[in-house]
Amino acid sequence: MNTLKLIVLSGILASFTACSTQNNTVKATTPTKNTTKPNNNISTPKEPVVATKPVTTPPAEEIFRTSLPEIKREFRGAWIASVANINWPSRNNLTVDQQKEEAINMLDILQDNNFNAVIFQVRPSADALYTSNIEPWSYFLTGETGKSPYPNYDPLQFWIDEAHKRGWSFMSG
Repeated sequence: MNTLKLIVLSGILASFTACSTQNNTVKATTPTKNTTKPNNNISTPKEPVVATKPVTTPPAEEIFRTSLPEIKREFRGAWIASVANINWPSRNNLTVDQQKEEAINMLDILQDNNFNAVIFQVRPSADALYTSNIEPWSYFLTGETGKSPYPNYDPLQFWIDEAHKRGWSFMSG
């Protein structure tokens, strides 16, 4: 029974080591057959027998290469959350100049860390961070729902312009 377990375990180990993948190159080996016949003779030979190992050829390797498309540009974006003043603005009582300064500082930090896109939350809580005739101004922008920033500006357009100055993609959510 122990011999059977050893054979099964060696077969499993061989199947794990038969194929290896590295750098988009797959090397697969073909299994070799054992060409020796089992000896069913139960009598003992009278002359000494020299045991020799069967000659086996090393397994042939096949190399598979893949051609991946060239990446023109990676998407490395950051989500800027406005609900509950998580990311921007940091407080709901900042002046317009302070809001703009915070936004520029955030974008500069992202640029220094090789980001190339920004996803900006413009509807944090059934309100808006942009000029709208339908939705009220966000509480998280001015501290009062429906109150526009003073002096009036469109935060969404400001973020778009600043992202585009850096050559970035801009998305709003």
